[in-house]
Amino acid sequence: MVMECSFVTRYVPALTRLATGRHPGVTPPSRPRRGAAGWPVSLLSGMSVVDHLTPLLGRWQGTNRLRLMPTDDYQTSAATATIGVTAARFVSVAYTWADGDAPQDGLLLLGGDEDAAAVWVDSWHTGPTWMTFAGGVADGELRLRGSYPAESGPDWGWHIHVRPRDAVLTMHNVVPGHEPYQVVELALQPAP
Repeated sequence: MVMECSFVTRYVPALTRLATGRHPGVTPPSRPRRGAAGWPVSLLSGMSVVDHLTPLLGRWQGTNRLRLMPTDDYQTSAATATIGVTAARFVSVAYTWADGDAPQDGLLLLGGDEDAAAVWVDSWHTGPTWMTFAGGVADGELRLRGSYPAESGPDWGWHIHVRPRDAVLTMHNVVPGHEPYQVVELALQPAP
């Protein structure tokens, strides 16, 4: 003999009606909108980080320009990048460049729906540690802000901007009390 639990008999039909919207006067909770790639779409920017960066997916080549101070000339090197979706909701940007004859590489892992978050490592810029970032999409550009400890005084800022429309990634140093200035420009074109 099978006994029915009174909870099941009483509440499951009502919960089913509520969940399916077949309950008079009750609207079921709305589901998040999904982008073309199937990920939730941000209500603030209109798309998730993955959807925003979809035009950049693939293999790229181009140039990396680097300077330390705003008055320095840029040093230019060849660069490559491989950009892909990782773990369904993140975008990875693995890139190479050179400091003179010394090869360098880095990895930027980005994700988020309404707000973007990222982790960045670079063999030259960050050394044995990583930096974390937060930000969002504004004017078609993904803008991330992070900081790193200075030798003395307050932390310095580091901004990363990704512009899918022209396949450019820029990095900006932020000295406390001064305007940000561009330090890195990674300009990419599709690899053959």
